[in-house]
Amino acid sequence: MTSLEYDQRRLALALYDVLFGKLQKLDIVAVESTLDLLESVYKASRVRPANVSVANLGRYRDSFDQWLGCFRLVVQYCKDTKFTGNLSELRAFQKTMPRDLAKSTTQSLVRGSWALLKWRHENKIDNNSFAKQVASVLFEVGVWGIHMDSQDVEELTLDFTEELLAWFK
Repeated sequence: MTSLEYDQRRLALALYDVLFGKLQKLDIVAVESTLDLLESVYKASRVRPANVSVANLGRYRDSFDQWLGCFRLVVQYCKDTKFTGNLSELRAFQKTMPRDLAKSTTQSLVRGSWALLKWRHENKIDNNSFAKQVASVLFEVGVWGIHMDSQDVEELTLDFTEELLAWFK
């Protein structure tokens, strides 16, 4: 087994834990480690999802990059603010934060929201298509073994991405 194959197997397990665990009560260290491994394997493996033409490959990569950027913004927000609650608790939590911290961390989410909205508008991509493109990349970047097929990864990714995108409304 090559080092890349080993990392792809390790990545699949880590991604399963992250995607199944949702965005509540994140283990920041574990999630950051998973995202770092994801980026590393993604770059090393030159992913090309099955049934995706070369002409559409850029769209899938762009969707993945946007998803990863959004995920990193949420993780950074939680890390900086120590927020561990549900998204429905966020507004009340922000009111308890020191003003400067609330301003700077909220500003990064607002900027991220605008960047994502602009990108999605320019690329005419809805939530479902976005999540499916990301799922295709995640399926190809990890070695999921016989226990998970592309539909399983897509289902996990759809649920997780819906929760992730709620941060950027």
